[in-house]
Amino acid sequence: MKPETSTSQLYCGMDLHSNNVYCALIDETGACRAEKRLPLNIMRILDYIEPYRDKLEDIAVESTLQLVLAGGQIAGKRSACAIG
Repeated sequence: MKPETSTSQLYCGMDLHSNNVYCALIDETGACRAEKRLPLNIMRILDYIEPYRDKLEDIAVESTLQLVLAGGQIAGKRSACAIG
């Protein structure tokens, strides 16, 4: 999917798996604006969400203990990152 071009705020949800992470970006109406399965590599994840950074309101990560370190790295790049 192409990067979002509207002015609406976006929310990113990430679902962790053993060797990949599924990222979805939704707008304030709940419409999916972008989605992609990525390798579990922090640089690939950050590269994927970078075009949306100015519009990201929040990031939520469904995780196990494996993602706590990655979540910390994501939070370091953003003002908000919920890990649960």
